[in-house]
Amino acid sequence: MPTLLVIDDEPTIRLLIRLTFEPRGYEVLEAAEGSTGLELTEAHCPDIVLLDMALPEMNGLEVARQLPSSTPVLMLTGLAPELDLETAIPSIRGYVEKPFSPAALAFRVQEVLESEDMRPSQEAPAA
Repeated sequence: MPTLLVIDDEPTIRLLIRLTFEPRGYEVLEAAEGSTGLELTEAHCPDIVLLDMALPEMNGLEVARQLPSSTPVLMLTGLAPELDLETAIPSIRGYVEKPFSPAALAFRVQEVLESEDMRPSQEAPAA
């Protein structure tokens, strides 16, 4: 069962994501702020993080910089980012503009997870 972590301060967005992904077989973890999201990432190693760009205590980019580069992140934002986030922060694999359709978000998450499965392992070969 893949694990998805949503870090968003809007309870309705977290609920929508939970209702979208749990029936698809995902375990959904939730955080309303960045620090809790970072703690959940460390404790649960989610397969993907959906991260709001505008969070109260630290913004989504600050959170993304602290996430492991091996943890794929999709940014959730009301505005299309002006910078190339995928180049700027290694963990970011793209963004989804709010408001989003649940089906489009599920498709994008699946697309990212499938591309992660196709990436070569970052581990050094055994000697």
